[in-house]
Amino acid sequence: MASIGWQERRTNVAASYVRQTTAGGGVVGAYRSNSANASGRWQVSRTWTIGTGASYANNKSVNPLLVGAIPGGRSFAVVATVEHPLNRRITLGFNYDHEYQRYNDIPVFSSNPTSDRGMVSLSWQFTRPLGR
Repeated sequence: MASIGWQERRTNVAASYVRQTTAGGGVVGAYRSNSANASGRWQVSRTWTIGTGASYANNKSVNPLLVGAIPGGRSFAVVATVEHPLNRRITLGFNYDHEYQRYNDIPVFSSNPTSDRGMVSLSWQFTRPLGR
């Protein structure tokens, strides 16, 4: 794994790369994965923050001859976010992500490799001092 990040008062950027061999995560066998991620976040004004990110993964079966094993595939995703605090404790957020997955031997991804999702969130932050 390798990662790097940079942060200033209103901006931060991060990137990482991971190469690993793991269990199938829901599919048969072990897989070698190469993945990369990048993200950025900017406070464009006192009350508005925007962010973006991208990720890529390429997975290959360590033993493609194993019965039920899928040879592998790849995925790519991008995300965009906007946040705006409504008051000191409540924040309104908007998220959008687009994902592309290419796994030829998984029918649901072969027939429809892309997905788009949008989300609106309302988060409430509450804090209390410890020991009271």
